Amino acid sequence: MPAAKDFEAWCKKTRLKPDEDISEIKLDLRSEAGLLKSTFLHRRTLIGIHWGRLIDAEAGRGTYREIWRLIWSPDMSVGLARR
Repeated sequence: MPAAKDFEAWCKKTRLKPDEDISEIKLDLRSEAGLLKSTFLHRRTLIGIHWGRLIDAEAGRGTYREIWRLIWSPDMSVGLARR
């Protein structure tokens, strides 16, 4: 299950943990950590694993940020196993 292993590696690298509780994270895209998390969440969305939903993306006063709402469901584990 390469997709599941890749997912676990990215979770460890970005320090994001799948949790069934709803959470919001604010990412500063100027930082390496923020950009890495953004890339990870966008890639999951592209393959149909909608763990995070982009709520807001803005550029203002020289600050580039994204706000994501994270919601994990057990169905997403099945989706990763199928890939």
